[in-house]
Amino acid sequence: MKFKNKGRKLYKTKEKNYYGKSPADKLLSACLTLLLVGGIGIIGYSAAGPILNFTRKQGDDTSADLPFRIDDTDFHGGDGSTTEDSFLPTQAPTEAPSEEAEPSEQHSAEQYSAAALSVNDLMTIESLNNALAAIPTEQNITYVEIPLKIRGGAIYYNSTNEEAWRSGAVKSTIMLPELAETIRSAGYRPAAIISTFNDNIMAASYPAHGYVTADGMEQWIDDNAEAGGKPWLSPYSESALTYLTYLTGEAVEAGFDCIVCSDFSFPEFRDTDLALLDERLQRKDRYLSMTSAANMLYTKCTEGESRMFLEVSAADLLRGTNDMLQPMLLSTGTVVLNINVDELSTVLTDGRTVYEFEGTPADMTDKVLGFLEDRFKDFNTVVRISGSTLSTEELLKAKDVITEHGFSSYVIG
Repeated sequence: MKFKNKGRKLYKTKEKNYYGKSPADKLLSACLTLLLVGGIGIIGYSAAGPILNFTRKQGDDTSADLPFRIDDTDFHGGDGSTTEDSFLPTQAPTEAPSEEAEPSEQHSAEQYSAAALSVNDLMTIESLNNALAAIPTEQNITYVEIPLKIRGGAIYYNSTNEEAWRSGAVKSTIMLPELAETIRSAGYRPAAIISTFNDNIMAASYPAHGYVTADGMEQWIDDNAEAGGKPWLSPYSESALTYLTYLTGEAVEAGFDCIVCSDFSFPEFRDTDLALLDERLQRKDRYLSMTSAANMLYTKCTEGESRMFLEVSAADLLRGTNDMLQPMLLSTGTVVLNINVDELSTVLTDGRTVYEFEGTPADMTDKVLGFLEDRFKDFNTVVRISGSTLSTEELLKAKDVITEHGFSSYVIG
């Protein structure tokens, strides 16, 4: 419906006749006028502030009300963004900044220096003693790490776990307390390395420990059977979690001061695999199953007064296949970054960036830390340099690079 515009109405009034006033009346009228104007001014000034505050909405710009403005590009808001126009009171500096700031080793809250031995060093007590004697004494090594359970699932001590024996995972008859005591007798503190979910042996013998199709009818393997495909332990399997907790408990009871748990990682699933498996594996938050497993093992360690470290692979981080660095979710605050030179010898890519590493192990260490060290700012970080063919000299040169990057905790070997 349209409204007709009738225009503005005009109202007329009749003029009145005003007669002249006496001088006294004029003086009195002028005084009253001055008093009236002054009163209105005082009332208006008093009311202006409250009225302005009342009419201003939350979040309105108040810059017009402030007597000055300071542009401070280093002032950060609660969301981490930089506020270009910030309003701060002026204040004279109380102390001039030092010209040379002391470098702070923010990556490590406490020093952890260790040498990692190989599986070959655990074949006999004699071979272990020989390896311990070969550790460079001038490097102030305090811990010795030994691999109790390696990638693939093999166990290199006499485990009391019945499933481990039945599956053929146990490869040594040396008792675990004897290994720990031998290390202590050499003047070092024992630490254990336990690989977790990269385990093909246990999953092959006990399919319920590994990945199965959503209908529960078939076991998943990482390749065709003809090509040597193998199963893996699954973080969604209660029996697999019970198995890993048992092995961790054995190391704690044997007197190992530190338990380094590694390989909290998923296999490389193809799209066709994910279509058949548990739908949780397709979610972006599937890493929660891994952080939960790590926290479970952390609890097992602390109950026995041992420390639990989480080890992550530098190659996995560069490929984008490891999401374990979640400081708000992990119980442990100490993470071991394993720079394995063997894994860096191939071209790595996360789908957007291609990483190539050349040169000496020290060169590779320097480059990896340049890429990744910012991701460890919320952890106590230990950097490990490893590789199957590294000499002691190469390891020590790489260790110097670790120190140059501000890390005081390291593992060589």
